[in-house]
Amino acid sequence: MFISSEALTIDASEINADHFGSGAGGTLALRDDSQISLTNAAMVHAANFGAGDSAVINLIAGSLTITGGAQIAANTAGLANAGNVAVTVTNAITLSGMGPNGSSGITASATRGSIGHAGTLTLGAGGAITILGGAQIASTTAGRGNGGIVQVTAQGPLTMSDSGSAIIASATSTANGNAGSVTVDAPQITLTTGAEIASTTAGTGAGGPVTVMTSGAMVLDGMGVSGTQIAASATGRQSGAGGSVTVAADNLTVEGGARIASSTAGPGKGGDVDIAVVSDIVLPDAGPQITAMSTGSGDAGSISVSAFRLQLSNGAAISTEAETSTASGGNITLKVGDLLYLNNGEITTSVKGETGNGANITIDAPLLISDHSAIIAQAIQGHGGNFMDVSGVFAVSADSILPVDVNVLSAINGALVVLSSELRSAAQVLRNSCAALGGRPRSSLVGAGPIGVPQNPDATLPSLYLGGRDRTTRSAAVHDPRPAAGPLRASLDLTLPCE
Repeated sequence: MFISSEALTIDASEINADHFGSGAGGTLALRDDSQISLTNAAMVHAANFGAGDSAVINLIAGSLTITGGAQIAANTAGLANAGNVAVTVTNAITLSGMGPNGSSGITASATRGSIGHAGTLTLGAGGAITILGGAQIASTTAGRGNGGIVQVTAQGPLTMSDSGSAIIASATSTANGNAGSVTVDAPQITLTTGAEIASTTAGTGAGGPVTVMTSGAMVLDGMGVSGTQIAASATGRQSGAGGSVTVAADNLTVEGGARIASSTAGPGKGGDVDIAVVSDIVLPDAGPQITAMSTGSGDAGSISVSAFRLQLSNGAAISTEAETSTASGGNITLKVGDLLYLNNGEITTSVKGETGNGANITIDAPLLISDHSAIIAQAIQGHGGNFMDVSGVFAVSADSILPVDVNVLSAINGALVVLSSELRSAAQVLRNSCAALGGRPRSSLVGAGPIGVPQNPDATLPSLYLGGRDRTTRSAAVHDPRPAAGPLRASLDLTLPCE
């Protein structure tokens, strides 16, 4: 089925390509070089109820708006796979709001009892992507098949806000299949007030990996609303391993209760968290903001963070934790090019069970400043983790808690104080000589460098070594043996040969 128009609007209506047979369902194509709008629970739908794969949905538009619970969806309830959904938009994409049948969005799913896999979602925008009011881009499996891959690419900013708003791949509690992977790429990414990018499994399958990349700023700000996150999780008691989380950005801020996290609640290992930032990572309030946790028998994942500068303050934390009797904690590795600054911050690995072992903390930074902060690798009864200071020196306040084997540059009794950025003028800090203030004769010390070449005022002045060099002294009163009535004016000339 092929539909082409100008300014296509689907309002409280449906376009279906449902399939009940054994053959493939074909393609449902919509094209509008201007704008396509779906609103008031409108549906563009391709489903499989038989043995053949459901139809593929292919949408091309100048811009796309989906509101009021409208959906573009491909699913399978039968033996075969759900169709893929591909959306290509020249300009902006906006998804917002809820409707009587659920959230607005673009979805691919395999329903409970189905055998086939959920389809792949591919979404590309030449401009911005905005997702708010609980709208979703999601691939889900509730059956025996795996969830589909979710790929979102934007040439403009990606902005997500409000609880329920998500780019997600999931496997529900009835699923035997694995959750799909999620990949997001945009020049700027902002998640606020409960929005998330995630892959999660609540069934017996494994979680998928999550990769989020931007060449610019990435901001996660919960503003006090829980669930604001980039995460991979295995939440079921019998779930497989959780997926990994990979984040890349020019600079990163995580605040307001937001987090970057992996977790496992079952026997599978939690996924690793890998964050690579070109310039600064700022964690400015209570955390943990970067965490890997196990509440089941599986080990917690490890955390790796690299940045030019890393700042944790006001209760911020980077942590791995294992809560049960047998699980072990994950390692934490920090590679910082310039400064790691802890101001009431924590870097911890913790194991609360009886036999689990603590993990290692490795820090590679030229300078670490710790003010009222803690770096701890601990286990209740198992082996505690090791701390390895690869390079650099520490400046530590007396109330900080650090491993005993660190290289401490200075122990500061009290708190470290940030110096004022206000500069004083030269006139305030330069003092004139007593002779100049009193109008009296002044002495001088002159170094005669290579002949005809003056000293460079911007260069470092060399120390003067007098041994073996000609030196003369002159005094204004040398012709008079009587004591001078006032201070003498003296000079010392140093002649340096050209070399």
